[in-house]
Amino acid sequence: AKAALMARLSNQFGDLDVVGMLADGNKEDTSSDDSSIREPSQADLMAWQQSQFDKGREKLQAKKLLEKTPLEKRRLLGKNEREEKFDDTDDWEDILPQPDLQGQESLFFPSTNNDEGVFEVIGIHPLLMQIAAEGDPEVLGGAWKRLYSSSHGDGLSFSYLLDAIRGYGGPTIMFIRAIQSAKHCYGDNSSSSSTLGFYTTSTWVESSQYYGTEECFLFSIGTEKDSEEIRILRPKEDQPRRMTNNYMYCHPSSMNIASRNHVVDSTNGAVHGIGIGGTAGQPRLHITESMEGCRALGYDTVFEPGQLLMPDFGDSLYYFDIDYLEVWGVGGQSWIDDALLSREKERARALANLQKVQRVDKEQLVDDLRMTSAMFKHQENTCS
Repeated sequence: AKAALMARLSNQFGDLDVVGMLADGNKEDTSSDDSSIREPSQADLMAWQQSQFDKGREKLQAKKLLEKTPLEKRRLLGKNEREEKFDDTDDWEDILPQPDLQGQESLFFPSTNNDEGVFEVIGIHPLLMQIAAEGDPEVLGGAWKRLYSSSHGDGLSFSYLLDAIRGYGGPTIMFIRAIQSAKHCYGDNSSSSSTLGFYTTSTWVESSQYYGTEECFLFSIGTEKDSEEIRILRPKEDQPRRMTNNYMYCHPSSMNIASRNHVVDSTNGAVHGIGIGGTAGQPRLHITESMEGCRALGYDTVFEPGQLLMPDFGDSLYYFDIDYLEVWGVGGQSWIDDALLSREKERARALANLQKVQRVDKEQLVDDLRMTSAMFKHQENTCS
């Protein structure tokens, strides 16, 4: 019986040496030596425990990272990158990078002019360092990218401003040089000016509704005894629940034209242009599309109280015209590159939608012409 079984196995498995394999399996393993198995040392146990701890920490960090918002992820990754530059973690200190305009000119942070008339930057402008340190050091430190400047080729154009910031998927900071409003000035039109602005980590989008997060602030830059002082006005912690999202809106009048075929509340009480804080009918800071007759109030229910225009600004109350304006992308080069890519995608999407609307309008025009022609022919046939 055994020989018959072996014969069948040999026929089934071909040229395999079944007999030899079974014989090897029946041999006792006498090569093993209990003396070769040793107990792990204290160092081995500590190394194993450390490896398990590191794996658990990495899994926990990955889980926390997934639960964070994009902004929180950026902050955490930036901190980790800075921490990796130091070998001695006991002496490690989170030293934030200084703001860097990367050689780009700004009327708000001018370089010095030497005897030969050539501009040269000496260090970092003190106001630039101050607003970065007091505003949001993690984001305002590092590389800056000029997105819009009315004095460097863009001109005072709301459409150019809108094109520069719409869809930009990163934090931005806006600087405004305000002068007395020519239309609303009831006294002598003095040459006094004031500097104010707005910082946000939210993406600029066209909307008749307020949006944004508390990661923003208004600010003003004034003169106090020959020294400039920056005042930061952050969102209130105890603001009414119905006002918790009244941080910003961007509502151009062209938005009504683009959506004329849709039933929407096109204005929602909002004043056309850019509004910061306040209410839709009376924003704390309002930038008009003409950039004239803008408003800056000293109080609202969203941001901390404080004047955005200096006390000696003049006789135009809280109205002002814009002398020049700049918007900068901040957050470091990596974030800026991603935000610029996001803006290009938004531009491509807007262009595709515009072409679709134009195509539909042309088709509707052709249909209307055909219907009109058919009606005339019908009338001619009826009269005849």
